[in-house]
Amino acid sequence: MLDEDRAIPIPRRALEVGIDFFDMADWYSAGANEMVVRRALLSMAPRGPLPDMRHDQRLRRGAQAARACRGRVKSRAASDRRSAQAQDEARLLRLDEAWNEAYRRNDRAPLAEILADDFTGLTPSGEAITKAALMINPPGGARSVVFSEQWVRVFGDTGISRGRLHLELADRRIDQRFLRVFARRDGVWRAVSVSVTPLAAEGDG
Repeated sequence: MLDEDRAIPIPRRALEVGIDFFDMADWYSAGANEMVVRRALLSMAPRGPLPDMRHDQRLRRGAQAARACRGRVKSRAASDRRSAQAQDEARLLRLDEAWNEAYRRNDRAPLAEILADDFTGLTPSGEAITKAALMINPPGGARSVVFSEQWVRVFGDTGISRGRLHLELADRRIDQRFLRVFARRDGVWRAVSVSVTPLAAEGDG
C-alpha cells in the first residue's frame, strides 16, 4: 500500500488525461483511500477562473475535471450529513416513543435507559425534578394516556423533541405540552432535560 505522498500523483495524472471517475469504498484501506483522494482533488482544483491552457488541452481538461470532482465531493459530504441527521432523528424518535410507552403502561422502569443520570427537568408547576423522582410510578394510573404532535430535530450532538399529552384521571383531565432535550455522549443518546407546560386542567364537576 502506498503512503499518501506517493499516492497523490496517481489521481493527478488521471485528471490530466481526462479521467474524472474514481471508484472508492469505505473498506479500501480502512477508509483512508477516500480521505487521500479527497485531499488530492481539493488541493488540485482551482478556485478562481481557469487559466489559459490552450497550449496544453490535456492539462485544461484535468483542471476542469478536478473542479467537477470537487463539486461532487462536496455534494456527497452534504448528502452524508443529511443521512447522518436522519439516522439520529430516527434514534431520537425511538427514544421518545419508548418514553411515551412507559407512561402509557404506567411502568417507568424503562426510563432508566432513556434518561441520563444527571437528568433534570421542570414539572408543570415549575418545580425541578430528577431522574429518580421521574421514574416513580404515579399511584392509581390514568384512565387514558394519549400523545400527539410528536416532532424531533437534531443539532449536532443535541436533539429536542416536543409533543402534547392528554391525561384522563379519575377526577380530572390534563392537557400539557412538553419539550425534551437529548444529548449524545460517547456515541449514545440520552435525555438530559424536559420542560412541561400545562394547557388545561378540567374537573369533572
